[in-house]
Amino acid sequence: MKVDVLSFTQVMTSLLKSSLNLQDSLNIAVNVVEDIKTRNFIQILLKKINEGEKLSKILKEFSKDFGLLYISLVKIGEETGNLPQVFEKLSSYLRNRQKTREKIIQSLIYPLIVLFTAIIVVCIIFIFVFPNLEQIFEAFTDNSLEIRKNMDNLKDKIKVGIVSIFMLIICLITLFVMHKRSEKVAFFIDSVLIKIPIVGKYILIRDTNDFVFSMKLLISSFYPFLESLKLSANVVSNMKYKATILEVFKSIQAGELISDSFEKVKLFPNYFVTWIKIAEKNGDVEGAFSQLYDYYQSETLNIATGIAISVEPVFILLTGTIIITLIVQFVVPIFYMLGAL
Repeated sequence: MKVDVLSFTQVMTSLLKSSLNLQDSLNIAVNVVEDIKTRNFIQILLKKINEGEKLSKILKEFSKDFGLLYISLVKIGEETGNLPQVFEKLSSYLRNRQKTREKIIQSLIYPLIVLFTAIIVVCIIFIFVFPNLEQIFEAFTDNSLEIRKNMDNLKDKIKVGIVSIFMLIICLITLFVMHKRSEKVAFFIDSVLIKIPIVGKYILIRDTNDFVFSMKLLISSFYPFLESLKLSANVVSNMKYKATILEVFKSIQAGELISDSFEKVKLFPNYFVTWIKIAEKNGDVEGAFSQLYDYYQSETLNIATGIAISVEPVFILLTGTIIITLIVQFVVPIFYMLGAL
């Protein structure tokens, strides 16, 4: 069952902030939520809560959809009586993530359509145009063997290009599947991705944003720092980043300073390390993570906007390269052969 977490969280935020209790909120949410799977999920929640189970315990059964941070914060909200505030913060966080993701996806749609159109044109030429051209050339010239040889060379070049593109697509799909199924492969791929200039910068800022959000909420909810750190490692998407946070956790647990532990791993940005040093001197770790979250939330939106602006020219350039290659490898030789008739 795939739950629309953002929709569920937004609805629950508005209902709980209206001074309704959890059961009443869920009763109303069943009729408000439009997604059928999410509605079924709420019915399951309502049934088990009426039987006396805790919301956080039920959410553990759907941890793939909600994640450890979400469940942990809901548990804190239940224990402290601040469930409406927890849902409000989660709603804001999830909404910002959704906006960033949509901005990047929207920026990719048009360039990808242009790119795939160019690839389809090449395929159509190969399948439908070449056979007819062979017949035309053979009908108007006596050098049929030479013409056939030239046409075969052109077909081979286009065939290699098409096969290369499909092989690349298959490789990317294979890597994606292996990334989901194997932690070792995921760690290797993520370690490579985080070193790629533009992609790595986006991953670093995105995961730092998620990490500081988690730390901010957990620390403000009076979670011990080390427990917050260990739990927050499960929030980030990149396996290399996660392993680095756990490395920092072990270092602090062994007695090293917080700022030194973050600095020595050489992954966290200078801005982040500087604020941790200031917090350590002032004894205000919670304030530091609040400041860091405001900064990285803004940075995430900025880099997403930058990707949206730059990705279209890149794909158009790639499409232009395919078209120019098509002209050089196909159109020019055809005119050359026409001149030889």
